[in-house]
Amino acid sequence: MICIKRILPLILCLLLVSCSRPALKNPLAEKSVKGVFITDGAEYRVTVLNENGAVTVIPETPEGYSITFTQEGAVVAFDGIELDGAGSLSLFYPLYEMALGINTEVTKTELKHLNGSIFK
Repeated sequence: MICIKRILPLILCLLLVSCSRPALKNPLAEKSVKGVFITDGAEYRVTVLNENGAVTVIPETPEGYSITFTQEGAVVAFDGIELDGAGSLSLFYPLYEMALGINTEVTKTELKHLNGSIFK
């Protein structure tokens, strides 16, 4: 005869697993994603490339501008020419942290950074 005391925990485990929801996925963890970045009330249409810890942000305007963030710092470029500048002070820096999941809340429709920036 099958012992009910042994089957009951198994049934409860199956019930819990079937009721669980999948974790929300950070879209910026993908290799390439397009969206709208909102910070300080301004909206920017951007493409975010995430490859091996280097996050490149390419805004729609001005055309040709990009900024690449890594652990070593940031490189700002315009039409492929690297420019001097403080990339870590860029208004796009929160996108780097969002891509790495730092100071970021993931919801079904957007990412929210601790500083109030949003990526949709």
